[in-house]
Amino acid sequence: KNGLIYCPDFVVNRMGIVNCADEHAGRAGSPLEDPLIAKHLGRSDPNSVFNIIQSVLKNAKEQDISTAKAADDMANKLALENHPIFGHRSIDIIKYLMNNGWG
Repeated sequence: KNGLIYCPDFVVNRMGIVNCADEHAGRAGSPLEDPLIAKHLGRSDPNSVFNIIQSVLKNAKEQDISTAKAADDMANKLALENHPIFGHRSIDIIKYLMNNGWG
């Protein structure tokens, strides 16, 4: 309407989460030199910040919903997928939080 595009903070600033999750692995140079970080900053990885934002915008437009709703839907869907290393850890964390007054 006003030429502004909104995308939730947890999508556009997710590198803070990625950075914390990868801290245990240490650093391999600057963020652009470190392959664990750099892949999130480019456009070739399907899970890069750019491509995730594009998916949110596309889904919002195709489904005629807000970008906030499209991002929430994507996050909820991804939370149900098995983590490649930790299995259903995200579901265990969500259940724990919900059962302990966080939800």
